[in-house]
Order: sequence, then C-alpha cells, then structure tokens
Amino acid sequence: MKSTPALALLLVCFAHSAIAQQNIQLDEIQIDARSALPKETATGPIAGYDAHVSATGTKTATPLIETPQSVSVIGAREIRDLGAQSVVQATEYSSGVVSQYFGADTRNDWFLIRGFPGQVSGYYLDGLQLYSYGFATYRVEPFGLERLEILKGPASVLYGGSNTGGIINAVSKAPPDAFHGSIETGINTWGNKYTAFDVGGPVAPGPNNTLYYRLDALARGGGTQVDYIKDDRLFIAPSIAWRPDADTSVTVHGSYQKDRTNGQNFLPYVGTVIPSPAFGKIPTSLFTSDPQLDTFQRSQALIGSEAEHRFNETFTARQKVRYADLKIYYNTLQAIGLASDTSPLLNRGNFQTEPHSTQFALDNELEARFRTGPISHTTLLGLDYKRYTLVDIQGFGGASPLNLEAPVYFIAPTTKPGNYAQNYQVQNQVGLYAQEQAKLGGFTLVLSGRHDQLQTSLDNALNPANDRRSADAAWTGRAGLIYTTPQGLAPYVSYSTSFDPQLGTNTSTGQLLVPETGVLTEVGLKFQPIGQHITLNGALFDLTQNNVPTTDPTNINNQLQTGQENSKGFELEAQGNITPEISVLASYTGYRLRNTITNDAAALGKVPVNTPQNFGSLLLDYTFKSGPLSGFGAGAGPRYVGGSFAINDNSYGVPGYVLADLNVHYERGPWRAQVNVVNLTDKTYVASCQTLGACFYGDRRRALFSLAYRW
Repeated sequence: MKSTPALALLLVCFAHSAIAQQNIQLDEIQIDARSALPKETATGPIAGYDAHVSATGTKTATPLIETPQSVSVIGAREIRDLGAQSVVQATEYSSGVVSQYFGADTRNDWFLIRGFPGQVSGYYLDGLQLYSYGFATYRVEPFGLERLEILKGPASVLYGGSNTGGIINAVSKAPPDAFHGSIETGINTWGNKYTAFDVGGPVAPGPNNTLYYRLDALARGGGTQVDYIKDDRLFIAPSIAWRPDADTSVTVHGSYQKDRTNGQNFLPYVGTVIPSPAFGKIPTSLFTSDPQLDTFQRSQALIGSEAEHRFNETFTARQKVRYADLKIYYNTLQAIGLASDTSPLLNRGNFQTEPHSTQFALDNELEARFRTGPISHTTLLGLDYKRYTLVDIQGFGGASPLNLEAPVYFIAPTTKPGNYAQNYQVQNQVGLYAQEQAKLGGFTLVLSGRHDQLQTSLDNALNPANDRRSADAAWTGRAGLIYTTPQGLAPYVSYSTSFDPQLGTNTSTGQLLVPETGVLTEVGLKFQPIGQHITLNGALFDLTQNNVPTTDPTNINNQLQTGQENSKGFELEAQGNITPEISVLASYTGYRLRNTITNDAAALGKVPVNTPQNFGSLLLDYTFKSGPLSGFGAGAGPRYVGGSFAINDNSYGVPGYVLADLNVHYERGPWRAQVNVVNLTDKTYVASCQTLGACFYGDRRRALFSLAYRW
C-alpha cells in the first residue's frame, strides 16, 4: 500500500501533462499520426498501447470511455514488446490481475482477477468460453492473438456462467484486407528456442477479391529453469474470410495445439519460504518427480466460425459458433510433504489423470441502432448455448520418497496407479439476454438482463449408485451509468450480478454442487485526453461471491457450499504514450479480501490462501524516432506483488517480492531485434503456497532474444 501515493501522483502527472499538451497543440490534432491509421475496430489492431474501442464489455462495438465497467486491453504490439510467451505473462502489467500465482508452471495459465481465480470459467477466446475443469485445461498461444481484453467484475449478464472476478477474452488475429507477412525466431536463457510465422491477405489479387486468409504457426522446444522439465509446443491456426460486400462477412477459423511438458514441483514451506534446519533451501532447479515417468501432454483442437450481416442502418445480426476438443495425459510423482521438518526426505505419490473434454458453444445476436429524439440507442438481443462434456479419470498410487540432498532419478514405479475417480460429466446451459445502451449528450446508460437454464449430470463408473442429475436457473443483471466530458473524462457507476456453475460433488452427500453467485458495486473514472495517446483508469469496487466451498466441520475431507468471500478495493492503471518517444505501462491494485462466511472458524475473517492483496507495476520505454539512434529503444521497470498466506488461519505467511524487468529493442526497415529480461536481478522468491506442502517458486532471471522480419 505504500506505493499507492507514488503511483497516484504519477497518474496525475500524466493527466496534467496530457491536458497541458492538449491546450497548447490543439491545432495539431488533425495531423496526428493516429489519423493516418485505419479506424480502430472492436476486434482489430491497436495503434500503440491505448485502445479506444472494445466489444468485450458490451458485446457491441463501444468506446471504452462509454463502457461503465473496468476493461483493460492489451494489443499485439504490447504482447510483442513484453516478450510474452503466454497469456498470463502478457497481463503482468495490468491492474486487477495477479498472473502466474502458482509460479513458473508450464502446464497452465493461472490468474486471479480482483482476488478470485479465473482460469476455470473466466478464460474466453473470441467471446466464447474455454471452460477448464480439474486437469482438463486449455491454454491460448499469444502469437495467434490480436488483443487480450480483461473485463473486471461479473460478466454473466452477457456470457452466462463465468467467474465472479471477471474474464480474460483473447481475440484471435483475423484475415487482413491487405497482404501481410512476418517471421520470427528466438531463444531464451534455458535454451528454449522458437520459430513462428504469420502470413495473410487476399486469396487472389485484384479489386474484386472477396476471399481473405491468414495462417499463424509456431514451434517451440527446449528446457526451463527446472531440471528435466521441458516446454515444447506446436501451434497452427488457419483462417479464411468471405467478405462479399461492406455489410457481410463470414470467417471460418481453427487451431491445433500440442504441448509437451512436465509436472509442477509441489514444494514444502520449510525449505522454500523458510530454510530447513536439515538442508537449508531447496534449489529452484531441483526436479521432485522422476524423468522416467513424468509427462504432461495436451492436445487441443478448435474449429469455429463468425458471421455478421448488416441489413440496413438499424439492424445487424451476428453469430459465433465453435467446437473444441481437449485431451490431457498427465503422470507425475507428486510431492506430498516432508517426512518431518528436519528430514530431507520428500514424500511422493504416483498421480495419473487422463481427462478428455469437449465443448460446443453457440452465440446468436441481433443488434439495433436507432434514435428516439435526442437519445441514441444500441439495443442487443441474444440467445446462446453451451454444452460441456468431460471424461475425468484420476488415479493415485505409492512412490518412493526423494532425498532432497541427494536425489536419485530413473527409479519410477512400474505399476499404474489405481483409479479413485472415473466420472462422465455433462453440463448444458441455455441463456437469453437483452441489453440497452441509451446515450443522451455525454450520458450513456447501460441496462442488461439475462436468464439461464442449466442442466448437469454426473455418471460415476466406479459407483453407479452415485450418479446424479440437477437443474438450476439464474437471473443476472447489470445497470451502469457513465458521463463522458468533452475533455475525455468519464466518471461512472455500475452494479452487476453473476452466477458460475460448478462441476463436482459434495463428497459427503454425493450431491452435485450448486452455482456460485456474485454481486458487484463499482465506481470509477476513465480519462482519454483528446489528441493524446494515453488512457488512465481508476476504479473502486466491492465484490462478493457466495456458495464458496468451505471445510465441513464434521469431516475435514469434505466441503460444503456455505461460504462467502468479499473483495473490496481499488485499481489504478495507465497505458499509452506520454510523448511519441516515451511509452508507459503502469498499474496498482489494492484490495481487502476476506472469508466473510465459512464453516472453518479459524478461517473466518481471514484472507484466502495464495492470494496477494497488493500489487503494482511500472514500465517506461524510450524509443528514438530520429537521428543516428533512430529505431533503438529500451524499457525498464519494477513489478511488485505483496505477501500472501499458506494456510486458512493465516498463521504462515509468504513474503511479497519486487522484480525488475528490462527490454532493449532495435527496429530498422523490416527487421526488429529485441531482448527481454525478466527478473533482472535473478531474485529467488516463492510466488505462493496453497498449503504448507505446496509452495511454488517464481521465475528466475530469464532472457529472451528474438529476431523478426516482416514483408
């Protein structure tokens, strides 16, 4: 919290500078560089770092300064400049989001939004959910993205069941109107190399062409900071678009991704956060599984389409549809704690899972834009459907302990673990939603409502007597009001509700879990100074989540859905250019997250585990625009993540940390060379602990060198 005044002062200085420049240079606005670029669309490229239009918050192309909810947008250029090789790496300078809170995990994208885990139901691609349950988890390759959009707070009113804290919507690159081509290659500290290319444009030359294509592909392979853990990926994403006229477009797109990596180290609190009296600190490079057995394999395939037709000046219809297939094979010797705090022996178990999930998603929208006197309206009606299936097989068996002082490998168990879970789960969700955006002068009122019907089934192959069926229904809504001044200031207020369907059962009763629900109250201020290329946002929020699983006081191995968590805090964020040469990414978030209702008396009023409550970042970049150093630039800045707790009663803490990042880049003609260094001082730190036996080291110093050529 000590950094809050400093960042607030920084944001005020940016705003003052921007207003001053606006007053002096009003005559130059018409010849600004941005005016020469194509008009920004809700899903297209962003000129620089500051986006102005998005569809994630309203499902209509709406200026962010007229959207009464906090939305952060990260464009492809920002992803490139950060050297991000995962979605969560790209969000590390955004407010409200804690990324990689499970440390340097190559398996999954872990993120918290306003204190609530979002990777299960808060991960979206092109506006359609990528639901990830248990170990059946999707990952999105950032090289194939045009932008990342973070909607903070409930999104259920438009998207159905989703995370209370918010969603991350990844927007894919689309076939361009003009030819584009680029190729790049790179290598990092751990010898992990990649090559990628992106080509697209008209299928045939000439003014009468109506077909356009794009092909993105990436291959990556090599080591990581942990011995025996690799991080290999093959990604390919073709798309083709038919645009017969200015009012009609149909795009068919697909992707295939194959990941080959290994399990995550589950390390004890003693030996990571604090030294062990027996062996000190565990090296960050130590592998706690066995290379003879350990593997994490993901194969995911997606195919879908997006269609839009504008009938006239009033009505536009849109449809999105996608089918996704995901297969995981994961086998690891999972650490389950030290034999004792003074022993170097780490107990392990042989864990294996083979989930297979499918998802079908369909979203139909009808938009009407019209006026009634002085009021302009954007009205949206929608009907969507989601079907999720999961074959979930999990097994566990014995394994020998690992001596942390003298590890011996290639002695993995040869017998397959026995299954303790073998379930087939299906969830169907149908939602009908409506939204009205009414604009009068500088005021924009947004009213949204939705009704969902949900059906869930579970077939237990190991014990058919525990087969279950359930049906649920939910109403969600949002009301927001924002006022945009001619100077680009926009105060707003918003209220919204959410619901989030759950899979799984109460292990004591065998009954299916009911949806979590949530409610948000938010006030904020947005500022996009006229004629400048910087966006500043601030928000105060009060967010409550209900039906949170809590420990059953009569059976510690069971959970009951009687809990409630509340997150109350603020966010500050700045993105853009202070001058043509200086760009900035700055954010600070602070909130008070507490268990407000729980069956665990020791956890009442406490902070949920592995959840930092304060974090911030600042990255300043200077790029020479003229002279002998034209094209050369460098950026640097700190990232701060506050402390968290390892157990529910908060008696064991995990210290916060400050990291420094650096990037150096040079661009000349079609060539660009870039070096990104994460954790410049090579600080060893623990990102978080889920329990006293499950702590996770964060990224050590990692340098990535890349070279790109475009044509």
